[in-house]
Amino acid sequence: MSVELVKKNALTVIEEASNINTKYSFENLSKSLLEMQNTVKNFKINAPLIGLFSAGKSSILNK
Repeated sequence: MSVELVKKNALTVIEEASNINTKYSFENLSKSLLEMQNTVKNFKINAPLIGLFSAGKSSILNK
């Protein structure tokens, strides 16, 4: 499963929770949901790419 798909699914769940919160007005939940939404939207993975000469590092990056 790709990171983008996980992010999309998480944002969908957060949106559904936000809709429920709007209906029932749970205290302090709006702020937490907004923080979670921002965390998911801004999430990215940084991974070092190490290998021998001509091992295909650039090929992986170019895909």
